[in-house]
Order: sequence, then structure tokens, then C-alpha cells
Amino acid sequence: MDSLFISPTIGMRFIYKNTEYEVTFLLIDKFRVTTAHGGVNSYWSIDKINSLYNKGDIKIIYENNSILTNPKDINTIKRRLSYVHESLKKGMRCQSKENLERSIKIISKKINDPRPPSTRTLSKWIRIYRSDSYDIKCLIDNRKGNSTKRKPFYIIETLNHVLKNENNAALINTAKNLESYIYEQLDEKNIIHYEDDHYSIRSIQRYMKKFSDPFLQKLRKNGNRYAQLYVRASAMSQISDGLLHVVEIDSHKLDIIILDDESFEAIGRAWITLAIDRFSRVIVGFYISYLPPSAFSSLQTLKDMITRPTKHEMGGIPATIIPDNGSENINNSFFRLCSSLNITILPAQFKTGNNKPFVENFFKNMTNSLIKKISGTTLSDPDEREEYDSKKYASVTLEQLKNYIPNWINIYHKELHRGINRVPQALWNQEAKKYTPKGITHDEADILCRTLYLRDINNGRVLFEYIYYYSHALKTHELKGVKQAQILVDESDLSYVYILINNDICIKAESTQKEYTDCLSLSEHKAVREIKNKLKLNDLEEYPEKNNIYARIKLRQLIQSDIELNKSSKKKRNLAKLIKESHIEFNQEEKINIKDSSLKNNEVISFGDFEKFGYEELELDHEV
Repeated sequence: MDSLFISPTIGMRFIYKNTEYEVTFLLIDKFRVTTAHGGVNSYWSIDKINSLYNKGDIKIIYENNSILTNPKDINTIKRRLSYVHESLKKGMRCQSKENLERSIKIISKKINDPRPPSTRTLSKWIRIYRSDSYDIKCLIDNRKGNSTKRKPFYIIETLNHVLKNENNAALINTAKNLESYIYEQLDEKNIIHYEDDHYSIRSIQRYMKKFSDPFLQKLRKNGNRYAQLYVRASAMSQISDGLLHVVEIDSHKLDIIILDDESFEAIGRAWITLAIDRFSRVIVGFYISYLPPSAFSSLQTLKDMITRPTKHEMGGIPATIIPDNGSENINNSFFRLCSSLNITILPAQFKTGNNKPFVENFFKNMTNSLIKKISGTTLSDPDEREEYDSKKYASVTLEQLKNYIPNWINIYHKELHRGINRVPQALWNQEAKKYTPKGITHDEADILCRTLYLRDINNGRVLFEYIYYYSHALKTHELKGVKQAQILVDESDLSYVYILINNDICIKAESTQKEYTDCLSLSEHKAVREIKNKLKLNDLEEYPEKNNIYARIKLRQLIQSDIELNKSSKKKRNLAKLIKESHIEFNQEEKINIKDSSLKNNEVISFGDFEKFGYEELELDHEV
């Protein structure tokens, strides 16, 4: 390295590729940097940051004596470090006399040094540089007092090696463990050492505290995601400029077991998809179901939000939506709706709750204030739940829960919110006088808030989940050459769908099974299909397919034998009819004469097999 000017310290900030970084931890031969916005951690080497700084790729925006500004110190470091780096290329025998003489000869000639150092001086620089954790400032002669290491060099090197392994270990070791590792490594290398040469337990504890990175420990033990969250600070405050400027939307699994509306059996935990206005903290839309989050649940939440102004409720079309990165929000149907209403989508960062903190905080508030007060709650903490049987004490159906939550949200809107120091509904009413939220009618939302599928057109019909939908207008477009179309499906009502022709013409198509699909949801239809499949399997067990195959074989044999029999009978009838029509008569005398003349020596006359008789054997002029 030709030049080196930076010695990173904790808290130093710099900009690299339009991203702001902060130095958060120093290790022996590297340091940890964290992005200021997002908190993503990574490790850089000393050589990397100095190389980028010398190229001008890094701009320091905050430093605490990290940059050397004295030209004399810079020149001193550049000179001494060139000798040290050349010597360190040798590896373990970097301080041998032969290696030191070689390095001095090469570098002094390269930089035209009139006063090259002696081998003893270079060895001292190497020892100080390595024992001081490769800090370039140690090469400057500005220290006061005796600050050199008082332990043998091999003890210092072994301790540094053990501390590096400690950072990469999944389990946390004690100072006594590290002391035993030091003894073990010295014995393996056959290095003579004495008890007075070693560090005390307290000294090892200080070094562990200085160089043990908590991020690396959590990374090895709990994985990258947990480690990133463990060392990440709280993010900046999220600000909105007015009503519906920014709306956060997210899904949450409620901590309560619900019952079936008819059988009153436990069917599991319910889900809620909810949208909150960041400016006023008002809940502008939600959807509750026992099904997991999907594109349908997100569309129903948006449908509730954008149709509220027509019902004189708090809601409307937002300017920006911040969803998570789940498939329920990243799909063509969601994009189509937002594009139609000119809504900007700003997806939150992957596994980062700081991008939508207000909806996450609302779920926590609702869980503690309402859900945990109802019998059958699962309680979010296993220690808090203890022996409580949630399924045994479940007492609320889905329809009852759909009644409880809106009532609690109404109470929430009228209470003082500590985050904005206002009552959410009062703030909404005040700002609504300046800006009236816009919405659309229920019929318009019914077309927009549907799941999009691509289907083939066949004889004026389209097929979706084994259900046909027909339209005479669709048949007309099919005759004009349209073979495929986009269908818009409402998963809560499969009685009809909308069909888009070339993204321009919208046609309503009704189900061919009108009575069955009336108010039928997609989940109910799939459940019915599963029941039918089970019945089919039961029928096949009672009437195996092999039996049907054998029965078909016997049936074909029976048909073939009947055909052969019918052919034989038909030939006999035709022969008798032919003889009758030919008027052939034999009198008694002729019969006797024929018998006498033809039957000699008990000879037998054979006329052949009538079954093999064909009309070709008769010399007739007409066709049969």
C-alpha cells in the first residue's frame, strides 16, 4: 500500500457509494461497519478503507482523530509501514535477520531512503505494530511513558489468535477457558513458557471485553437475522405530511382461538389485515378471517378503505401505501388496483419492522388491551401462558370477534394517543376540513378489488376452479378471434366473475351452477372439492379400478361373441331365402335316384360349414 491515512475509531461516519456508514466495533485485524439507515452490519479490513479513501471513493463526514492531518506524521507512517508490510510478507519468520535485511534492501531502494532503519529498529516496529492490534498510530513516536507491551511476543500472538477464535465460536467461553487454550497452543508449538510470562485471569477478561464482538457471538449462535436485530439501534421517526399521505398495511395472527359459527368447535387462530394512517393514527380499513394472509385479504382491506368516504367513515384513497414484502401484497392484482387509483407502493425492507412501526405498535396495543382479555387467548408469552388450555376455554366465534374488534377500534379512536398527543378522531376531523378524502363507490370497488387470473375461452365460457362461467357477449368476442381473457374473481362470492377483454372491455359472466355458487366462497368450494375427492377414494376402495377393467374385458368378449353369433344366423337365413327364391324342387324318385347314384360304398357327402359360408361362393349377378 502506497499511502495510509485513516485509523478507524468507534463512531466514525463516512459515505461510500451514496450510503452512509458508521464504525460500530473494532477487532484485532478488522472492524465492523453498520449502515446508518437500515442497520445492516458488515466487516471491513484496515487496508480496504484506506485504499478506498486514497482513491477518493470514501468521504469522511464525522471523525474522532481518525484522520492524520499532520504531514510529518503521515510521511513517518508511510515510510515505516512500507518496511513493516514488506517484512510481514514472510509470515511466521518475519522478524528473522535474513528477512529484515532483505526488506530493508528492497524498500530503501524503492523509496530512495537515505537513512534506512537497522534490523533491530525494524524488528521493533513490527513488534509494536502487531502487538498494538495493527494500529498505524503506534508507528508515530508521540507516546508518553512506557506503553510497550510487557509480555513476551509469543504470548501476545497466542492471545490474539485465541481471541479471534473466540469471536467465531458459537458458545461463550470464560477467561479460564481462554487461558487453557493459550497453554494448549504453546505446548503444541513446543514453545518454552513460564507461568510469570502469562496474562492473569483479570487481564484476559479485559481483552475479552475489548475484542469480543457481540454481533459475531450472536451470529454464530442464533443466525444472521437475530444478530442484525440484536445490534441495531432504533430507527428514525417516521413522519407524514397530512391525512392519507402515507398508510401502513400489515397482517397479524391474533392470539386467540376461535370457534366455528355452527359446530362451535375450535378451528384455530384468526388473522387480521389492517391499514393505519400514519399522520392521524386512524384505522382506515381492516379485514378479519380465519384464513392466512393472501391477495384477497389485502384487496378486501383496501376495498374497505377506499369505499369509506361514501359511507361517511374515516378512510379514502391514500397517496402512498407501505406494505411488507409478502406475496399477499406483491402480486398483479394488488399492483393493478394501486395503478388504477394512482397509489404509490413503497414496500418495507425485508424483515424490518421499523419501516411500518405504527401498525406494529397498534397490533401490540390491541393484543394487550382486548385480545388477552377474552377467554381462549393463547397469550404471546409461553411463560405467561403456563398451563392455560386455550382450546378448552375458547368461547368466541369469528362473527363475534368481528363485532368486538370494530367496537374496540371505535374506543381507540376517541382516546388520547401519546405518539401524537391528540385524539385520533379529533385530529382527523380537523384535517378533513382542509382536505376532503376521496373514495369510490361500492360497485366500482367490486370490479377493482378482485384477484386477477388468465384463462382460455371455450365456447363462450371460462373455467375457474372446476366452475364454468358463461356469457353470450364473450361468445361474440371468441368468434372475433379472442382466445384468452383476464378474469376478476371475488373469492368471497363465486356466483359471477368479471372478464376483461384486451384490458378495455369488461363483461360480467355468471356461473353455470347458479344455486351451488350462490354466496359461495373459494375456501368453502375447495373444502367441498376435498370432500368429493375423499368420497371418490372411498368409492374406489369399495369398487377397485381393476375390477372395472376385468368387467370391461368380459363385456367386450360378450359383445364379440354375440356379433359372431349374429353373423352366423344371418348367413343361414340368407341361404334359406336364396334357395326358396330359386324355385328348386326335388321329387321323390329323383331323390332316390340321386341317393342310389351318388352314395356308393357308404360314402358321405359334406357340404361344408355354413358358418364360413359367404355370398362370394354363389355365382350370382346381384350384390348382397
